[in-house]
Amino acid sequence: MRQGPVTFILEVLKHPNPGKKMAEIKGDSAEAVAFELLVTIAKAQGVHLDKERAGWSKEQILATYRECLSAVRGGSAATATALRPVG
Repeated sequence: MRQGPVTFILEVLKHPNPGKKMAEIKGDSAEAVAFELLVTIAKAQGVHLDKERAGWSKEQILATYRECLSAVRGGSAATATALRPVG
């Protein structure tokens, strides 16, 4: 069964074993590409999503992921922010 994008990102960001590497995402699905873009943006801003205290809140991570997913799918930032809030 295919996961929705929010479920996908939350599952990927879970890392029950601190100190271990974050799960690797492989493939070329929109969700996988958006996740790679999220990680790239986070690193460029000095945020390490694989750390327990990454530097972004859950809301910031999900909002950025929504923007990345929208960009990958050819949408605009306005489309990304128009998505229903999670929480």
